Amino acid sequence: MKFNTLAAADGGFDFSYYPNVIWLMIITMTTVGFGDGFPQTHMGRVIGVFGCIIGMALVSLLVVSLTQSSEFTAAEEKAFNLLNILNSNEAAGSSASNVVRTLLKLHHLNVTNSGFAQRFILVV
Repeated sequence: MKFNTLAAADGGFDFSYYPNVIWLMIITMTTVGFGDGFPQTHMGRVIGVFGCIIGMALVSLLVVSLTQSSEFTAAEEKAFNLLNILNSNEAAGSSASNVVRTLLKLHHLNVTNSGFAQRFILVV
């Protein structure tokens, strides 16, 4: 079995070699169209057009099915939204605690160093 025969003796695409035909239909169905082979008869062109239409339909069905399978159900979406709310509340609480901690440190510096914190805030 030979896999390297793409061209016929006359320099065209060898359609009698079955893997070449499969290659042409895959390339046509995925609408890539490398141009390395193309049908030269009217019947071959009609078959190529039908192959392209069927390929586009199959690819669109694949995209729709993958989109449908990756969407959340109502319960999953509710849980996802709840987790987002909890994470944002936790982040806000963490930020608030950092602000309170910094203010307490500045207050401590102000008390121990007689107004150092106030001068620091005015400089910044």
